[in-house]
Amino acid sequence: MTPLGISPEDWDWDEVGGGYNSGGWGFYLTPRDMAKLGYLYLNNGNWDGNQIIPEEWVLTSRQKLVDLGQHQGYGYLWWRTILDGHPAYYANGHGGQYIYVLPTLDLVVVVTQETDSHNGGDPAEIIQDYFASATLDQ
Repeated sequence: MTPLGISPEDWDWDEVGGGYNSGGWGFYLTPRDMAKLGYLYLNNGNWDGNQIIPEEWVLTSRQKLVDLGQHQGYGYLWWRTILDGHPAYYANGHGGQYIYVLPTLDLVVVVTQETDSHNGGDPAEIIQDYFASATLDQ
């Protein structure tokens, strides 16, 4: 069993030949396991007291490394944005697969949707309206 409890039977990664994976597509996870990855990044690579991914890598990967204009930027496989004033980053997969992380709210939101196109419709507005804006007044 892996540190995150993701069994090899629960995921798949398309091969491109010679036993290599593409690295950029064809990675299949359950929504629960997608949430585990978001939670791992929310906690700077730490899982249950164990540093699974070096914290420096996690921090670098979430930074704005590429300026794309319409977004707050792009890191290593993470897009950056702001939802209702909360900085957020997200992974965007084929057909509407998303892992949103909102650190100021200690929140991970996973969205899976089936669509006919590669750009399945960004759920950012729903997350902003129903999650990010629903902070509790204390």
